[in-house]
Amino acid sequence: MRIEHHTIQILSFLINNTTVSIEELAGHLKVSTKTIQRYLLEVENLIRELSFEVALINEGNALKLSGDTNRLKLIIQKLNQLSVNYEKDRVAFIIGTLLNAKQAITIGELSERMHVARSTVEKTVTQAREFIEDYEAEIIGSNRGLVLEASEESKREILASLFQHYLAGMIINTHSAEKLPLNISLNIQTDMMVDKYLIDETQRIINEFVYVNDLDVTDYQYQSVIIHISIAIDRILKERYIEEAEFSQVVDNLLTQQLVKMLESKFNVTIPNHEIAFLNMHVEGFTNNAASHRDGEMIQHLEYSDIIQNAIDKHLQVLKPDEILKQDLAVHLNTSLKRLKQNITIKNPYKEKIKADYSTAFNNAVEIALDISQEAQVIINSDEISYIAIHIQSFLERKDEEKIEVILVCASGYGTVRLLEQRLKQQFGEYIQIKETVGLRELELIDGDNQLIISTIPIESDRDNIITVSPLLTNHDRYLLSNFIEKQALQINELQKLLVSDLVFVSERRNDNRRSVLTNLVTHLIYRGYAKVGLLESALQREEIASTAFHFFALPHGEVEYIEKSVMAVYYNPHGIQWGDQIIKIVFFMAFNPYDDFKVDRFYKEFNELISRQSFLEKLNEIKDREQLFAFLRDDWRD
Repeated sequence: MRIEHHTIQILSFLINNTTVSIEELAGHLKVSTKTIQRYLLEVENLIRELSFEVALINEGNALKLSGDTNRLKLIIQKLNQLSVNYEKDRVAFIIGTLLNAKQAITIGELSERMHVARSTVEKTVTQAREFIEDYEAEIIGSNRGLVLEASEESKREILASLFQHYLAGMIINTHSAEKLPLNISLNIQTDMMVDKYLIDETQRIINEFVYVNDLDVTDYQYQSVIIHISIAIDRILKERYIEEAEFSQVVDNLLTQQLVKMLESKFNVTIPNHEIAFLNMHVEGFTNNAASHRDGEMIQHLEYSDIIQNAIDKHLQVLKPDEILKQDLAVHLNTSLKRLKQNITIKNPYKEKIKADYSTAFNNAVEIALDISQEAQVIINSDEISYIAIHIQSFLERKDEEKIEVILVCASGYGTVRLLEQRLKQQFGEYIQIKETVGLRELELIDGDNQLIISTIPIESDRDNIITVSPLLTNHDRYLLSNFIEKQALQINELQKLLVSDLVFVSERRNDNRRSVLTNLVTHLIYRGYAKVGLLESALQREEIASTAFHFFALPHGEVEYIEKSVMAVYYNPHGIQWGDQIIKIVFFMAFNPYDDFKVDRFYKEFNELISRQSFLEKLNEIKDREQLFAFLRDDWRD
């Protein structure tokens, strides 16, 4: 049976979201709700015909999958290998054909090979030209036909990019006899570009190479090196060599030399020195994994340490990053820059989900990428940015686990102290961290203003952060502690701190767009003393790198150097705002000054809670004026 690409897209989207509406699904696939209804029938037929152990449940306007979704994820990956996306496949066919052609090919020849009309071929050639324009390549038409003109290095980059589009993921094969039972999953369309046998054999060699050398590699590094080396070997076998001047250095990397011997032996080929230098570039990116190195001294000697360190210090200062983030991100960025300097990019299959679900991390990643790309003179695309965002999100989740620090004051014996500690950890370990235990004489030496003091004997003090408990922790003691923890959570509302009624706007205009809204908001920010001239240009430049629009809202911001005081400006238009190629309804302009007394991570936690509520958009649609919007954002959304 034929499996349409949109069917796989729908199943994947439903797996990754608990419940979605038909409108959300239509927005994700960029089709009408009527088309989605037709697609859903195809999904139900596929589930029924292939006997998936899942069911598609449609309750009103809410769609969800029920059943063994873990098994379905594996099935989807395999189906991806067989899925058909005619438009993308035609583009890949034309590019692949022209890349391997020894002479010009006419539109008529392509029409016959593809079994489509000449007009379809002409349209596809235009799309192919758009695809390759970023690779210093060009499709030239003449009386003789079409020729793809590019350096061999650029041709390999184009092939790698096509492969990334057809990558269906990675599978761990527990039944494999290989020492490293990994397989990349590719769509059958890649067969027209590189022979499948060659890819399979390259994969076996890489698996052995990784296992023998005990390398710690990430999935995207693994996938990338197999794709690039498979393409390189295929081109070498076809005697399509890269220009010697591009890679003339002598390679003394023992791992690269080892891999070259394995490849030469398997494919009965002699790899020239300049091709070895090309392979070495991929091996270095493959073997320098951030997860293997957390040595501060080593980071100081990275090739791009100054550029990276400056960007991290500048853009992550407000988050107060820990050493794990600084070190892991530095090594990741250094490896990425070395790869990007050779125009080698890696596709991130989770890019859109990272962008939508981890907006804080993604926005910070964009700022870092913008800075580094200018300093290092490389292009950092949204796939690369999303990998940076993963490191930042990991830090934010570590930081999110921060607990109320407790100083335990106990005058009883050692055994009683340990019993109380144990009971506190059992009952409140999710919320508190016992920083230290002190006796009565040590209490006056402790600065406990920012901690909770739990004491087994009454302490006469005006402080409101002291709770007296029994060494046995009674039910009443638990009640007091629960109340304190709950009040602490309610007291800290960073979202409220940043809301100012004069910077909340409701518009009824029918032609609002990104530039007009940003101009409006930034003008008010400057006029009211929250920002300086230059913020608008900074925000627009940042939007050009990667749009901050997510579903129905956008989170624009500019460089911190243009912010005088932290605040959030809000602009809502029920008729919609044209934000690049998306239509959104509400804009939250984030103006953060890192020197203000402001917890940005807590703000984003509250903000994400706000926009993640299913009722948020429904309540937003009821807003009529700025007073209602201000009240709603301050308090009413919690109801």
